Amino acid sequence: MPLIGISILLISLLVVIATNISLIYAQNVTRYKAKLVGEGVIPTVNTSASGLADVNIGGGLWWKLNLTGINDPTMAHIHMGQKGVNGPIVVDLLNSSHRFENTTDRMIITGNNSALSFQGPMKGKTLTDIQSAIRTNTVGLYVDLHTRIHPNGELRGTVQLKNASVPLSITNK
Repeated sequence: MPLIGISILLISLLVVIATNISLIYAQNVTRYKAKLVGEGVIPTVNTSASGLADVNIGGGLWWKLNLTGINDPTMAHIHMGQKGVNGPIVVDLLNSSHRFENTTDRMIITGNNSALSFQGPMKGKTLTDIQSAIRTNTVGLYVDLHTRIHPNGELRGTVQLKNASVPLSITNK
């Protein structure tokens, strides 16, 4: 009987430790968002499609694109650049571990990348460097989604802290 009690105690202790590690990890994740609209693309695209990108950074880069009016994505990237300017690709979202989920009215694409997959000016950089680029007002990062109909980009949005306000409309100006 004492062996059962010790076993239960050890299992309980392992559950508490695992929970605490998960909480510590969750506290080290920074959440970002980007509202994806056709007005943000350079040049502007007239589209009824829209979307929201969620980007989470902490021990890796996890992302989710929640899209409406899109059924043929061909590419999705995070670019480095100012509003009104097309910048270089720094993360290829669809050339990573990703998953598509279609419903009747939306498409959800999720995936993750490591710093090893960073390109262009971020090649060889760290997750902290990506976070610094997001916080920088002079450069910044944006998500760009390409489709068969709009191969140069159909939706674009600036990546910013999740708790920051997202403009209702992003223009090229």
